[in-house]
Amino acid sequence: FRRALPWASAASGNNVKLIPYDEKSAEVQQIVTSGETKDDAYLGHVHTPSYLIIASNQFLWIIDDQPSDPRRIRWEEISNFGIYGNSMKIDVFSGQGPRSFTFEM
Repeated sequence: FRRALPWASAASGNNVKLIPYDEKSAEVQQIVTSGETKDDAYLGHVHTPSYLIIASNQFLWIIDDQPSDPRRIRWEEISNFGIYGNSMKIDVFSGQGPRSFTFEM
C-alpha cells in the first residue's frame, strides 16, 4: 500500500515540503547522535523562525540560539501537540505540572 500525503494549496499557509536527506539533515543528525556516541535515531526536523525542532526516536528536541543546551523532551512526557493557525503547540507533563510550548511558524 502506498498512501499519499494530503494535498494543500500554497495559499493555505500551513505546508510542509518533503525533501531528500541532505547536508543540513546530516548536521541535525549529528546533534541527535552526538557523532554516533548516543543510542538515538534522527527522524526529522522542522525550522521555525526562532527554533530548530528535531524528532528523534527517544526525544523531541527544541533548540534555540543556544545549541549547546538543547531542551530534550521524552515522548512519554508529551500529552498533546498540533498546529493551530500559524503556531505549533506542544503540551508536556513536567515535574512542575503541565506546561505548554508554542512556536510561531
